[in-house]
Amino acid sequence: MPIPEFTLRELAAAVEATVDGDTTVIVRRVATLDSAGPDAITFLTDPRQRSKLATTRAAAVIVAPDFAAATALP
Repeated sequence: MPIPEFTLRELAAAVEATVDGDTTVIVRRVATLDSAGPDAITFLTDPRQRSKLATTRAAAVIVAPDFAAATALP
């Protein structure tokens, strides 16, 4: 069975989210910040995990709108 894949644009539209970046990136799986690869989407819910954004290999990270500015890397 083929692995389903979606663009960030399609995923964002499905959940009424905003993408800050390349909406054509293909996502094939969900993973943790630590285990994500370039085909994965992950999420950040705990501000104490912010430092992991610098090392995650995820294609995209989901964050709450009111938390997005605080997660931007310098």
